[in-house]
Amino acid sequence: MSSKKKSNKSLDFTIVEGNPAPTGGTVSWADCGDGIDIRTAYWPVPKDVTFKGSVLFVGGRTEYIEKYFESYQQLLDRGYSVAAFDWRGQGLSTRECDDHDMGHIDDFDDYLEDFTKVYETVLKDKMAGPRHMIAHSMGGLNAIGFVHDHPDVFASLILSGPMVGIEVPKPQMMILAVLARLRGLFVSNKTYALGAGPYDEDNVKFDNNGLTHDQTRFDINVALNDANKDLRLGGITFGWALAALKSMKMINKKSYIDEIKLPILCCVGKKDFVVSQQQVAIWADNCKNCRLEELDGCAHEILRETDEVQKKFWSFFDEHITQF
Repeated sequence: MSSKKKSNKSLDFTIVEGNPAPTGGTVSWADCGDGIDIRTAYWPVPKDVTFKGSVLFVGGRTEYIEKYFESYQQLLDRGYSVAAFDWRGQGLSTRECDDHDMGHIDDFDDYLEDFTKVYETVLKDKMAGPRHMIAHSMGGLNAIGFVHDHPDVFASLILSGPMVGIEVPKPQMMILAVLARLRGLFVSNKTYALGAGPYDEDNVKFDNNGLTHDQTRFDINVALNDANKDLRLGGITFGWALAALKSMKMINKKSYIDEIKLPILCCVGKKDFVVSQQQVAIWADNCKNCRLEELDGCAHEILRETDEVQKKFWSFFDEHITQF
């Protein structure tokens, strides 16, 4: 049986050319029980900048704290302290499998339990209000679950390409669901899903990458994975696929959405073919206090996109945040 793979609990950031860490950041670790340690980071607002609030930045699948240094600096310059963490099973947090590259989770509720523990034990005392959250992709799915279960923690939520639906043809999605369920009956769910496998550096190419149109930022992401191979993550397992389908089904229920009251800015790229643009629009329309913005010329990773795309995102952010 596979066991959890402990991290080395480093207190240092991985630094590569073109991606400096904002000054003043510190790393700390949260013990989430069941053998899981979660890496967290925090940056206070610079002394010469007027404090306006705090932002928790939540990344997506395969991502880690260092990837969004540039975005943290944007927030710090605006007067917002920044917190971030690595989800279990990725970044430098404890991995779920002996195979370091395997992207696995038993249930997305595990992410939410970690989220709650990290917030309560590490971040709560650091993040002065008003508190906001920016959440990308899988992080967006988990963020929706968190604000649903904890309605009074954050003043608002900003979603970037949220994983409320995956861009997979319906017949293939049905096949995936069936295969995932059948697979779990006979062998461990900790098995790579069809077409998935370990991180393959030879196949990480900018051309047709589907995530960003900005090669410089794409190359920085690759450089981070090369500089610290512990940050790498490969493909998903059948277990992860099944857990994701279950979580997406839950947060798309109208009764569930109706219970979410906080203001939400939801952004998605018009060239995002990772998440379902159609399902994002449906979810946002069903959410009473959600504003949807669709960005031209933008793929999945809005905050790793071109300067032009990011300028649009930050203008939407600034307009949204002024109400608090």
